[in-house]
Amino acid sequence: MKRLTLTFWGVRGSIPVPGPSTMRYGGNTACLDLRSEDGDWVIFDAGTGLRVLGESLDLSKKYEINILISQPHWDHINGIPFFAPIYIPGNRVTFYGPGTNEMTLKEILNGQMQYSYFPVRTVELLAEIKYRQIEQERLELGNFQITTISLNHPVACLGYRVRYEDRLFVYLGDNEPYYNVFKDKDKELQDFVENLNERLIDFVRD
Repeated sequence: MKRLTLTFWGVRGSIPVPGPSTMRYGGNTACLDLRSEDGDWVIFDAGTGLRVLGESLDLSKKYEINILISQPHWDHINGIPFFAPIYIPGNRVTFYGPGTNEMTLKEILNGQMQYSYFPVRTVELLAEIKYRQIEQERLELGNFQITTISLNHPVACLGYRVRYEDRLFVYLGDNEPYYNVFKDKDKELQDFVENLNERLIDFVRD
């Protein structure tokens, strides 16, 4: 059986919280990566842990990097401006993820690198940057077969299920289980809520 290697670079939500009280799990926001023995490599989310991941790489080499964004809240994207490979010519970085009703994925990620917020704009990056806005769908990245699912969160949010030969890995960023906010005994509504939750259970099954 071929190995998969999973590394957690950031596990916190909302804001980075470095310090003695967070040393065990780290204080960086969401970022992890999954690698196969065959050289397949995907990164999940681009919180401040992405900076640490970038520092771990041999930057004299060229990389083709695929980053799967679960949702565009800051704790899932605010490591991008500090990710060293985006400043190096010859690297190719593709961002996958949802847009919102207000902006496309590209507009969201470019937005945090406007001069108002950061001294380097996306158009000034030296790596080749691409964006692929996705919804509920299937895609293949090398030997990774990836399926997405919409999650319940106050912004467009995706979960990712990765199949590699007979191995499965599921990444869920933020999700609030559905429930009947009216707390009444409307059976039709209750069945609808339960079906939505069961759908996610099926997604992570096995």
